[in-house]
Amino acid sequence: MTRSSEYITTEQQAEWFKTDSTKYDLYLAYCMQPGAIIYDCGYGVVHKCPDQSLLTGGLLPNYRGQHFGQELFQNLVNHCPYGKPIRLEVLKTNHRAFTVYIKLGFKIISEDPRLHYMEYDNDPVI
Repeated sequence: MTRSSEYITTEQQAEWFKTDSTKYDLYLAYCMQPGAIIYDCGYGVVHKCPDQSLLTGGLLPNYRGQHFGQELFQNLVNHCPYGKPIRLEVLKTNHRAFTVYIKLGFKIISEDPRLHYMEYDNDPVI
């Protein structure tokens, strides 16, 4: 999903998630405002593979640039198994997301003309 720079419909997202939902942990991000008003603001997915965890997620446009992305991805990292690398891909044109991932401790491990491939070292401190 992260490789697409086009609009992804709800139907496309649902079809992608149905491929094998047992491999994925889906998290919905909500924002609360005074008066107990709750708004959906984004989502995150942790794909737990045998040798790594893969992350993806996104925020609705109105909630970008307000540190919600950093909180969302920090929570996704916290839900990954220890001792296995955590990886994600980001479009090189998505400067905001790239900055968030760098702040969280992700490092570029490779790249191609369109994407940065990033990794977070998830080994517990002894």
